[in-house]
Amino acid sequence: MTPRRATTAGAVLLALLGALGACETNPRPRTEPVAPARPTPGYAEVAALYNARAARLSRVWARAVVSIAFRDQDGTRRSEQGEGHFQFVAPADSALSVGKLGEVYLWVGSDAHRYWLLEPRDPKRGVVGRHELLNESTLDRLGLPAAPLDLLRVVAVTPMPEQPEPPAAVAWSSDGAMLVVDLPTRRGIWRYWLEPRDMLPQVIELIGPGDEVILSASLERYERVTLRGQGGFFPLMPSRVRLTHHESGSTLSLTLQALSDGGESRLTREAFDLDALVALFNIIDLRDADAPTTAPRASAP
Repeated sequence: MTPRRATTAGAVLLALLGALGACETNPRPRTEPVAPARPTPGYAEVAALYNARAARLSRVWARAVVSIAFRDQDGTRRSEQGEGHFQFVAPADSALSVGKLGEVYLWVGSDAHRYWLLEPRDPKRGVVGRHELLNESTLDRLGLPAAPLDLLRVVAVTPMPEQPEPPAAVAWSSDGAMLVVDLPTRRGIWRYWLEPRDMLPQVIELIGPGDEVILSASLERYERVTLRGQGGFFPLMPSRVRLTHHESGSTLSLTLQALSDGGESRLTREAFDLDALVALFNIIDLRDADAPTTAPRASAP
């Protein structure tokens, strides 16, 4: 049975996530006997603890083992498995590469305004869109399991807003094992299932109209991210994430290794520069995800 939040004011809470693969259906927070009634912390307290960790993860570099299944621009179901790198510089610069034997098959990235998916192999094409115009229809049409900013959220490097509007809601799960935070956004409610001691998310979902689970991710195997020149305990982030976009059926499994802040040389500006990447990979067909039809464009918007 999927765990649910405690009900308040007679509101029926949303169901936990759907399938994330044939062998791992309905990943969920662990179930335990119902805990005695206890006070529920306020959102400000939860966000402060969450952000104390996330704010230290302003730069992340890691080796990545990636398995992704998606529908490409032609509507063809595809799957890619390989190795690459995950790179992040706060607040929104990201890069995830997938390849084998030194050849890059996919490059997914973002900057403060745009996101993109590039396919460096023939026919050397890509798609680019703007964050503020992204919607579930776009994701479904592109077949992507998640936009890059969604990925940053589910790898737990994006801080929670200090004063969300509309306000966030906090409740205990019915078994008393998890704190559940609902954050309303333009695209729906982002729901965090948090381990209450350190506020580490175990599951993150995007909930749409009609209590529909749009996107779901399980987060596992938290490891410390090495930060150069800093003492004490290093901040934690999940080294394994399994994510599903339910409408398209696209999935992403990500395992991160050798997590660090990238030192002085591993993170470069070119990794987050769309024009530089288009030139590097000789992308010929770059399409606008926000156009009524994804017609070819001569250059990046």
